[in-house]
Amino acid sequence: MYMHCLRGLRAAFLAVLSIALFSTQVLAQAPAAARDPEATPYLASDETRPATTTFLGDTGIWYVPTAEVLARRTWSAGGDRRGTNYVQGKTNVADFTGTVGFGVSDRVEVFGGFLVDTRINRDHVPVFVNNARDGGIIARYPRVSQSWTGNNVGDLYLGSKLNLTSQYRRSPLALAVRGMVKLPTGDDASGSSTGKTDVMADVIASREFMRFVEAAAYAGFELRGEPSGFETPRGSYRWGTGMTFPSRSPLRFSAEANGDIPTTYRAKLTDRSLVGSDGSLPPFDSDVRNRTRGTGGVTYQTHAGFFAGTGLSWSAPRYWDWQFRIGYHGRTGNQNRAVASVAPAVEPAMSAPMPVAPPVAAAPVAVVAAAPPPPPPPPAAAAAVVAPPAAAPVTITFEDVYFAFDGYTPNAAAIVVLSGAADTLLKNPSLNIVIEGHTCFIGTEEYNIALGERRASAVRDYFVSRGIAASRMRTASYGEESPKHDNAQEETRRLNRRVALVVNLQ
Repeated sequence: MYMHCLRGLRAAFLAVLSIALFSTQVLAQAPAAARDPEATPYLASDETRPATTTFLGDTGIWYVPTAEVLARRTWSAGGDRRGTNYVQGKTNVADFTGTVGFGVSDRVEVFGGFLVDTRINRDHVPVFVNNARDGGIIARYPRVSQSWTGNNVGDLYLGSKLNLTSQYRRSPLALAVRGMVKLPTGDDASGSSTGKTDVMADVIASREFMRFVEAAAYAGFELRGEPSGFETPRGSYRWGTGMTFPSRSPLRFSAEANGDIPTTYRAKLTDRSLVGSDGSLPPFDSDVRNRTRGTGGVTYQTHAGFFAGTGLSWSAPRYWDWQFRIGYHGRTGNQNRAVASVAPAVEPAMSAPMPVAPPVAAAPVAVVAAAPPPPPPPPAAAAAVVAPPAAAPVTITFEDVYFAFDGYTPNAAAIVVLSGAADTLLKNPSLNIVIEGHTCFIGTEEYNIALGERRASAVRDYFVSRGIAASRMRTASYGEESPKHDNAQEETRRLNRRVALVVNLQ
């Protein structure tokens, strides 16, 4: 018995370890929608990762959860059909669930899944035979004593998942712990529930590789309540692993394996009042097998978060069943929803009047303009000497240009800023600038230096396309070394993904 348990747990932990071994790779993050720092409305964005719900309601692939959670104040809801097969009685259990989840914070999500309908079909004829292998009771549904239970309300699952490390916080591997409780709301008379409370706890690891494949694995333990009249396993070791790809595409494919290993492999009948609907009697002892399920599926999810999917599961040793799900899931990550600019394009403002096109505002560098010629003296005082007014310093400032996470192509909002800056440069041919590329702190130092250079080069190329001589511009990349804002919070960290246009006095 213990060898079987160890083999199952070893498979689960090896899956967790296989993800961790890739933790030295470059951190993969989702491309974000470009945005303006003055924006206020919240719009769906690629800044955060698309995701779906598991059958029980938390963030995950299908049945396997991920360690990432719903973003703060983001919600999910769904409906699933799950088919599970058991050797005892050649039994098929079809569960229909409704789920809901909510991001309490960027680290915690709470969720629930209510089995609104549980249908159990026992194909064995007669219902019971004196055979411990396949003619007895099912440990999870020991009271089922008819060929068809009909539609019955099932149990309620409530849970919470705590994210410990996240790729959104520069960790190469996401880790989480999950706790759940099963409340016996189902109809135990029909056998759709044991009538007892179960408690579950899991450790979860997940990682997205190259923004293409998301892999996850979990391992845990379930403490089961024992129904009266039966001696069933009081616990089981839980495990699962899976992946989905392409992880950022609307159409995604998934492959999973999950199951549980009971602490004992025998279920005993202590109350002989259980009789089959056809008068058959169950054996005193019934085998309990490891439950193993392999699932392959396809899911389509819109950019707004609505999804639908279908799949096929294989339950050991030889049974197939179909799965279906539909729902909505807010995006995962501490970015929550990215802020997108909706401010109208306006002419950039400058700090003092000057006879050139209005420039735009951000990294100020003073440029002293020549004083205007003095007015002619009045005719009555032709001999008087009029001193010219002191030259007033004029500051030309340019707005910072903001980029999407991991992006270096200017979007529409950035083009508005660059267009105003280009007009100013064209009307001031003696003005030279330094184009500085900056990033947030997510990613390696080497990668961010290269990303900052790509951003600066993209801005330079835009100016060249507007007819500004390349000799008037110089690019420099500071990567993550010179943050202008706090990197600890995404609301300010996003403002470090920028290009600064600095006037060069030469």
